Amino acid sequence: MSKKSIKPIVEDSTEKVEETMQAYQTPPTFSLIDKAIADAHLLQEEGKIAAALEKWHSLANVVEEVDNEVAARSWFSIGTLLLEQEKKKKALSAYDKAIRFKPDYAEAYTRRGNVKDTLGQYAAAIADYDEAIRLNPADSKAYTNRGFVQTKLGKYEAAIADHDKALRLNPDLVEAYHNRGLAKLMLGKHEGAIEDFDQTIQLAPESAIPYWNRAMAKCSLRRYTEAIADYDETIRRMPEYPEAYAERGILERRLKHNKKALTDLETALKLAREVDDRKLEAKLIAEIQELNELGGDKRADA
Repeated sequence: MSKKSIKPIVEDSTEKVEETMQAYQTPPTFSLIDKAIADAHLLQEEGKIAAALEKWHSLANVVEEVDNEVAARSWFSIGTLLLEQEKKKKALSAYDKAIRFKPDYAEAYTRRGNVKDTLGQYAAAIADYDEAIRLNPADSKAYTNRGFVQTKLGKYEAAIADHDKALRLNPDLVEAYHNRGLAKLMLGKHEGAIEDFDQTIQLAPESAIPYWNRAMAKCSLRRYTEAIADYDETIRRMPEYPEAYAERGILERRLKHNKKALTDLETALKLAREVDDRKLEAKLIAEIQELNELGGDKRADA
């Protein structure tokens, strides 16, 4: 009786040991997916975009209709990589697929909204941002991106409200300050715009664009010397930007600094011709001709 009672216990232990050993020797299926995801991310980090795209596509094809979460993640990554290659319409299709597999994928709605914005599909972009915010009310970037599109549509007050919300969620969101400043600038709230551009510059001091926009706000307030200083900073960061030289030259002329004005206008004309900006070229030719008729090329600066 004792032997019979011991035997089944020994047999059960042996089976469990064998099962445990087999589990260690044979990785589960999900670990292969994890490895594929890790490989794809590594290829992205190494800048091997084509290989990363191929890896994500292969993974998406394997898991579609089996693991919608991974499929959505794969298509989201594909969309991001396609955007890096400026393939906007293909990226849009990839985000469509990510959302199809995961309808509550808030970040995919935000990214798809960004693509629609760049394609000029403003109403559709706002609809995507609306959905992103509904799914994730703490998404500060969805608010500020929606606000930026509102500015493009001329809905400046709505834009400011969106940026206000974004900054309550993330007080260091540099684009929210900058884009709110643009909306205020368009509304003629120049002092408020300057305050937002000041904050933008504090957070991103090497960016040229906030200096450029702050210069425009200061021009509207006739603070010309300060505006010129901002154009100086714009040019230091973007030395090939013809509009910055043109606007600085026009202000220099207004301040009777005619030699400086002529130098800037001629530099702007050279750069405008290099980028084939014929509208700016025509404007600059007229400005230079008028300045030369006043003897601006011979008169000393004030």
